[in-house]
Amino acid sequence: FEVLRSLGYEHALCFPWPCDDETALVLLATLNRLEGEDVPARRAELLVELTELIPAEELAAILPEDARAIDDTLALLDLDADALLAELTAEAERAATAGPRLASFALTPEDEAVVEQVVTVAMDTLAGNNRRGRALALICRSFLDEHDG
Repeated sequence: FEVLRSLGYEHALCFPWPCDDETALVLLATLNRLEGEDVPARRAELLVELTELIPAEELAAILPEDARAIDDTLALLDLDADALLAELTAEAERAATAGPRLASFALTPEDEAVVEQVVTVAMDTLAGNNRRGRALALICRSFLDEHDG
């Protein structure tokens, strides 16, 4: 009522359903799936309340998800967000230092043809991923070896 009034509604069509708390929670868990999207943490909190009343295996028979999905959702509440953020940040830093880099430079049309030809020949000697980038590095190492670099 308060929400509707704050939104400027003077009238609303309502269908009161007499039910106990357990039934109300089940209805909430099922009807919310009819429209919109769940907020995972809120859904997990609702499922905690429900699993205190009804075992997950029985809930699976009346809710849209199976028992495993219910357990997975409940696991969200045990998630250590700070530890997960630290782990994801560390992995991003590792990937940033170990992953390939994009290098770009400008060439004249004449130089482009030569570079493309040499890179293509060098690529033919390599297997695996990023052959083009590795071929360019191979050419550069060869040049440095010949010029005491």
